[in-house]
Amino acid sequence: WLDKYAFGFWSDEEIKPEDTEGTNPNHSLVAFVDGQMAAKVDTHPFEQIIRGVVKSMAGVAGVASYPEFRRRGLVRQLMQAFFTKMRENKLSISALYPFSERFYERFGYVTTNNNLRVKVETKTLSHHMNLFKQDDELWSFERKRAKDHKLEWLINVREWDSMHHGFVFYTPETMPDRVWKRVSKDQHLLYVRQEGNLLAAARFHNKGFMDNGELTVKEMYWRSPEARDRLLAYLASHADGSPFTWLPVPYGVNFHSWINTPNMQIEAKVGFVVLMGRVVDVVGAVADLPAPADGDLVIDVSDAQCEWNNGRFLLHAKNGRLSATSTTQPAQCSMTIQGLSALVYGTLPVAELEYRGWIADLTNESRTLLDAWFPEMLLYNTNHF
Repeated sequence: WLDKYAFGFWSDEEIKPEDTEGTNPNHSLVAFVDGQMAAKVDTHPFEQIIRGVVKSMAGVAGVASYPEFRRRGLVRQLMQAFFTKMRENKLSISALYPFSERFYERFGYVTTNNNLRVKVETKTLSHHMNLFKQDDELWSFERKRAKDHKLEWLINVREWDSMHHGFVFYTPETMPDRVWKRVSKDQHLLYVRQEGNLLAAARFHNKGFMDNGELTVKEMYWRSPEARDRLLAYLASHADGSPFTWLPVPYGVNFHSWINTPNMQIEAKVGFVVLMGRVVDVVGAVADLPAPADGDLVIDVSDAQCEWNNGRFLLHAKNGRLSATSTTQPAQCSMTIQGLSALVYGTLPVAELEYRGWIADLTNESRTLLDAWFPEMLLYNTNHF
């Protein structure tokens, strides 16, 4: 009932069993006042790619309280309890889509970035169409109704070997059938294969026709430029019925090279809700991250919510990988949990973190190491939760 009240879909109809499909009581914490539910927090165990390494991540959602019980610190207590539970379950990082960035900054979360979507005239992709006529015996296209193939899609995405920093993997548990039917409603799955090997895939829907027709790609992945261009060729084949196409594009990808009319007007949008991330366990979050430069650095971390993160840690880089261990050695710099979270997620450069006061006491040597280990990186994630 609290979800229905807080998120704008209140009704007097009784909650049906199918409404709670996928709800795991082990992933929820609830606060009661005088026997009445007052506040709640949900979390979902995901995996997230951080700098090329798959990390166990707790996705926080469903944070809510009734107005009459607010300003009593109930949500703060629930979040505190959840951090402890996350650590016990070896979930070293956490992410969420906030209703208020300022609210979650108080819990140590830092703002990352949202996705870029671009709208192009479908005909500007038409120069890829000649690929349909080439190597027909080698390349194949398969389209399926998305609602009937949840498990297949999730498995294929999970096995993809070229996912971007920040990408969140769904599992059958975190994407129950009820939710999949909603997010995949009226959509199609496209698989592009070369000699039977899956090299590109997309989830999309097309609405309207002719002047009102639009093709909207929700997800698209590719393992090679040849596979990407054949995927674009398939989209281009809709030009007569869907004159416009929306494409999800990772920041830094030169999508202008995909179209054959560079001076054509392009519309770009950035989502309005931005992912926020946080380190829950220093040791687990840093473990195995790539480190192009060998070296050691002792950091002193302060964390108001996760007391186990308070103290000094030795960051050790050898053979291209980082590790973190608790230490009693003298600290060479200090940082808040926001500073470390921003480094791990790549949201800001070291100089910006110094300016914000999230990192202090750096020497030229320690600054050089942090710059090398934690270069700024933009996230790309199409799986919202």
